[in-house]
Amino acid sequence: MQFKRKVSRIILAGMLFFCATISPADASDYTFAKGDGSQSNPFQISSADDLVGLSADSSYWDRGYYFIQTADIDMIGREFTPIGNADTSFTGTYNGQGYTISNINISSTELAYAGFLGYAQNGDTLLNWE
Repeated sequence: MQFKRKVSRIILAGMLFFCATISPADASDYTFAKGDGSQSNPFQISSADDLVGLSADSSYWDRGYYFIQTADIDMIGREFTPIGNADTSFTGTYNGQGYTISNINISSTELAYAGFLGYAQNGDTLLNWE
């Protein structure tokens, strides 16, 4: 009985630690705080979490959504996977509005798809980006 209780506590502690270490940007179902992705109300990218969230959730890539960057973003210490790949291309519009993305570390297993936009087509647009 004592052993079962101890094992249960260890498993529970491990599960709590695992859940506490997952940030929203690590999830594949990221939700932006502002915007609905339309041209009149684009998704707003204001942090490294937003940018990593966009790169991690391919459901945003091929729907023609609109994105605007609303602040300078420092990606120091964060890995970034390119937006778009051979399976799901980016078909939206990303407007950087003159803001910068600094210290970006692009992580890609394929050299052909390495960049901020890994694969883009069909009217995609990258505007005012530095």
